[in-house]
Amino acid sequence: MNIAMHTPDGRPYQMFFISGHMRSGTTWVRNLMNLHPDINTQSEGPLKLLSRAVAEAKRSSWLTSSRDDMPAVLDALFERLARDYTLSLARYKPDAQWIGDHTSENLYITVPGCPHFNIIRDGRDVVTSWTFHQLRLRFLIGEPHRTNMAALTERFHADPEHFAKRPADLFSVEPWVRAAARGWAEVVMADLEMIARIEAGEFPGTTICPLRYERCITETKAEQRRMYEFLGVDPDAAAEPSAQTKTSAGFPRTNPMWFYRSGKVGDWKNYATDDFRRWFKEEAGEALVRTGYEQDLNW
Repeated sequence: MNIAMHTPDGRPYQMFFISGHMRSGTTWVRNLMNLHPDINTQSEGPLKLLSRAVAEAKRSSWLTSSRDDMPAVLDALFERLARDYTLSLARYKPDAQWIGDHTSENLYITVPGCPHFNIIRDGRDVVTSWTFHQLRLRFLIGEPHRTNMAALTERFHADPEHFAKRPADLFSVEPWVRAAARGWAEVVMADLEMIARIEAGEFPGTTICPLRYERCITETKAEQRRMYEFLGVDPDAAAEPSAQTKTSAGFPRTNPMWFYRSGKVGDWKNYATDDFRRWFKEEAGEALVRTGYEQDLNW
C-alpha cells in the first residue's frame, strides 16, 4: 500500500497525538480538533496495543528481539509502523494537513518530534464515568471486576435509573473503587512525569500541550483556540462547537446508557459515601493533591 505523504494540494502531512486516562475527555478533544478543516483525527487507533506487544517482545529473553541490539531495531520498526499507520488515516479527510492519533491511555512517545495533547480530569469524576461506562458494557474489561460488580450490573440493566434512586450503591464495591482509583493515579502520575521530561527537552522536537478537562468545560472556546494555535493553524477557520458534533461543553441531559453520559464537573459528589472517600484517599489521594484537585486529604 502506498502511504500518502502530501495533501491533494501538495502540503506535507504532519502528525500529532492525543492521550489521557479513559473517560477524561480524549474523545471530546478529538471532536473539537476535527472542527478544523485542516485537522483530521479519527477514533482510537491500535498503536498503544501494538506498543505493548513490542515491549513484551523486547523483554522476553527467549526471543531474538531481546538480544544484542535487536530491541533498538524493533523500536525503529515500530516507529515506522506507527508513522505509516497514522499517515494512512489521511484517506478520511484528504485535504487536512494534520493527522492525529487518539488513545485513551497514558502519555507516551510513539513518533518522536511530534506535538502531543494530554488531558487530565479529576480522578473522582473519572471513576464515576468509568464505572457507568463499564456497567453499560457489563464490565467488558473482565475479571475480577465482572464478578465483583455482577449484582450492580444486573440492577443497572434492569433499571438504568437505579443509581439515581440509590446513589450510594454506585461505589459500594470496595475492590472496584480501589482498583479504579489506583489505575487513575498511576496514569496521571506517569503523565505528569512524562510532561516534565518533554518540557525539559528530553525528547528533541517533541512538544506537549497539557489540558485540564475542567478548564475545557468552563473556557471551551479559549482552550479550543489554544489547541489550534499549538498546531499552528488558524483558529478562526474552525466550525463552532455544537451538540450535533458532540463538541458542546457537557451534554443537555444525562443518560446513563449513553457513551456520552453526562460530562458534568463534580458529578462524583452525587454518589460519594464516606467509604468511597476513604478508599479513594488511600489509593489516589496524593495524586489528587499532585494534580491540584485538592490541597490536602481533608475533603
